[in-house]
Amino acid sequence: MNRYTKEILRWSAIVGFGGFGAWQLIDGRYGLMQWDGDWLGLLLRLTFNAIIAGPFLAVAYFCFRRQYRRLFLVLGVVGAFALFVSLVTLPEKLGIEKYFHDGMNADRMLDQPWLGLIAMLYFLVSLFGPIVVAAWFY
Repeated sequence: MNRYTKEILRWSAIVGFGGFGAWQLIDGRYGLMQWDGDWLGLLLRLTFNAIIAGPFLAVAYFCFRRQYRRLFLVLGVVGAFALFVSLVTLPEKLGIEKYFHDGMNADRMLDQPWLGLIAMLYFLVSLFGPIVVAAWFY
């Protein structure tokens, strides 16, 4: 691969990722156009657009500064967040959460107290498990 091909790929990444990030930020202006006086709603809408645009703008910036090793940092943050969200929603998708919430009544707890221990362990794992796994991935 010659020198010009590398520069073309670099600038293509800068323009592509930077353009998509800028588009996400500019898309937030529609939040301003539809604003009905709710400051919290406006803040959340603009913050969400900034969070979506952040990784794309970071990739463009790191490619522009030729700091290619920091791209793994962006990949790690995005991957850890995606892993965290998928692990948080997994018990609900499998129906485990509904089983514990519906099946744990006072009469059943008195007859089978070990179910309370299993439920406590499940809730602790579902609370701290995604955080630990996302930190490990990062």
